[in-house]
Amino acid sequence: MPLELKYWLLFTSIKELQTCIYGSEKKINYYDYGRKKYSQYQCTLDKVLGSEYCKFHWRDYAKMNIYDIINSFYSLLDATKKENAPLLCIGFNLVGEIIIFERRFDNDLYFNYATFGGPVSFLNSRFMNTSFSGAKFSWRADFTNTRFDGLTDFKKVLFKGETDFTNTRFDGLTDFSNATFINNVKFTDVKFTKETDFSNATFINNVKFVNMNFEDVARFANSVFRGSAHFIAGNFEGVADFTNTWFEESAYLDVVNFSKLADFTSTRDIYTEYSKQLTLKSLPNKADVLIIIKRNGQEYEMMLDSKGTSYEKMGGFKFEGDPEEKFRVLFKDIQDHTNDINEAVQRNGEYLYDILFTESLKDKYWKIRDEITSIQILSEEPWIPWEIVKPYRKLDNGEVESDTFICERFAMSRWITGRERQIKDRLEDVKVVVPADTKLRFSLEERKWIEDKGREIGFRVSTDSSEEEFKYTLKNGKSDLIHFCTHGRLEADPLYSIIELESNGKIRPIDISGEATRFGNAHPLVFMNACESGAQQIFLTGIQSWVMRMIGAGVSAFVGTLWSVTDEVAIEFAKAFYSNLLNGYSLGESVKMSRQYCRKLPNAPDASWLAYVLYGEPNATITLGKSN
Repeated sequence: MPLELKYWLLFTSIKELQTCIYGSEKKINYYDYGRKKYSQYQCTLDKVLGSEYCKFHWRDYAKMNIYDIINSFYSLLDATKKENAPLLCIGFNLVGEIIIFERRFDNDLYFNYATFGGPVSFLNSRFMNTSFSGAKFSWRADFTNTRFDGLTDFKKVLFKGETDFTNTRFDGLTDFSNATFINNVKFTDVKFTKETDFSNATFINNVKFVNMNFEDVARFANSVFRGSAHFIAGNFEGVADFTNTWFEESAYLDVVNFSKLADFTSTRDIYTEYSKQLTLKSLPNKADVLIIIKRNGQEYEMMLDSKGTSYEKMGGFKFEGDPEEKFRVLFKDIQDHTNDINEAVQRNGEYLYDILFTESLKDKYWKIRDEITSIQILSEEPWIPWEIVKPYRKLDNGEVESDTFICERFAMSRWITGRERQIKDRLEDVKVVVPADTKLRFSLEERKWIEDKGREIGFRVSTDSSEEEFKYTLKNGKSDLIHFCTHGRLEADPLYSIIELESNGKIRPIDISGEATRFGNAHPLVFMNACESGAQQIFLTGIQSWVMRMIGAGVSAFVGTLWSVTDEVAIEFAKAFYSNLLNGYSLGESVKMSRQYCRKLPNAPDASWLAYVLYGEPNATITLGKSN
C-alpha cells in the first residue's frame, strides 16, 4: 500500500473519531435541492469534549451555553456565505433568540428537524430553496417582509408560539402540509405564486389569511381549523381545494374571489347544515372602490381598496353609545320632516359625511371621484345609512362645492362582514307577496305587472300571500326571487318589525330562523318594497334586521327601503329595476338608474328615490326567466 494512501486513511480515521455522530447512528434523510434527490445527512462538525455530538446536536450543551450557540450559529452563517455553500442546520438545537435581519441567502438552507428554543425572527430577508421540514418553533416565529424565491418546505413543522407571515412572498412551490400551528397565525398581505399545499394542516387557535393571493393551486384538503378561520380580501386564481376540511369554531370568507373551481365537498361547519357540498363560481368584477369597516368596540377602522390602492388604512371614527340608537334618532329626524324631507335628508347626508369620512378618505374621494363608477361598503354594522352620505368641500375662495348623494353618483351596494357571498345568475321561480286584501292600489298593479312580465320571459310565479303559505315558502327553499310589496313598519325591537300579509297575517325578522331559513338554499334575490298609501307621513321599515336575517339565511342579494315610500313610487321603482336587469345592466346600475327614474316622477315625494338600498355584488348581472 502506498505511503500516501496509508497517511490518508489514518487522517480519515482520526477525523471520523473527532466528528459528531449525528446522522450516522440513525439515518437522517433530507431532500437535497442541488442534487435533486434524497440524501443521507451526516454532521461534519467536531464533537464537544466529553460527548459524541457537536455543540448544536448535544441538547444539554445547547441549553447550558445559549450565547455560545447563538454566536456559533451566526459564525456558521457568515462562513457558508463566504464559501458560497449551502447552510445545513439539520437537527440543530438553536436556543435563545435568533434574529436574522435584511440578509440575502443565495444558496440553499436546510433546517430540517431543527429545534428553535427561543423567539425567531427572519425579517426583511430573502431565501433561495429552503427547508424547515420537521422543525419545531417553541416560541414566536416571525417571517415579516420575507421573500422565498425557491422551493419552500414547512412540511410537518410544529409552530408552538404565534406565527407571522405578514407581507411575505412565496415564489416557488410551497408546502405547509401536515404542519401544526398551536397559537395564532397571520398570513397578511401574502402572495403565493406557485402551487401551495396546506393539506392535513392543523390550526389550534385563530388563523387569518387577509389580503392574500394564491396564483396557482391552493390545497387545504383534510385540514382542521379548531379556532376561528378568516379568509378576507383575497384571490384564489387557481383551483382551491377545501375538501374534507373541518372548521370546528367559525369560518369567514369575505371579499374572496375564486377565479376557478373552489371545492368544499364534505367540509364541516363552514356553512349551514344543508351545505355539505358546495362549488363556488367566480365572483363578478369587484366594485371600483371597496370600503372595509372594522368595528372594535365603539371605534371603527376604515380601509380602502381601489385601483392603485391596496387596502390602504383611512383612519377611523368613533361613536359614543349605541350606534343603532344614534341612527334611529337620525332617521326619526327624517321621519319628523315629511313636509321638507328633501332638506332633512340633505342636511343629514352632509352630517354623515362629516362624521364618517375621515380626512384621508375625504381627500381620496375628491381625487378618484371622477375615475370610478361603483362602490361597495363591507361592514358588520347595518345601521349606518351610507347611501345618503352627501360629500361637500370648501374651496380656496371660500365657496362650498356640494356633491350629489353617493348612491346617486355611483352603482353602490353593501355587504355584511363575515357573511359568505352568494352568486345567483338566473331567476325563474318567483314568489310575489302582495296581500289580496291590501288597500294599496298600486301594490296590486305591481303584482299584476310581475305576473304579466313573468309570462313573457318565463317566470313561474306564485302569489298566495297568506301567512301559512309564506311560511311554507320559507321552509321549502325553492324560490329564486321573493318580491314583497306591502305595509312594513319598524317596532321598538327591530327583530319584531312587521311585514303585513293577508288576513291580518304578518312576518317578522325573528321568524326567519331554524327551518324557516331553508329558503336561503336557493340563494334568492329578495326585494322588499315597504310602502304606504299617499305621502302624508313616512315610516321607518326596520330593514336592518331584515337584512341581517336574510343574508344570514343565504340570500344572494337584497333590495329594500330605509323608510316607507308611496305605493306609486314602489311600483315604478320595481318596474324600472327589473327592466334594467332584463336589459343587461348590473345590480348596482339597475338600482342607480331606478333611483334616477323615480326622482323625476311628478307625483313622488322628494326623497323617496333615496330610500332604496342594495346588498349584494354591485357588478353582478342576472338573467330573468328564460330570457337571454
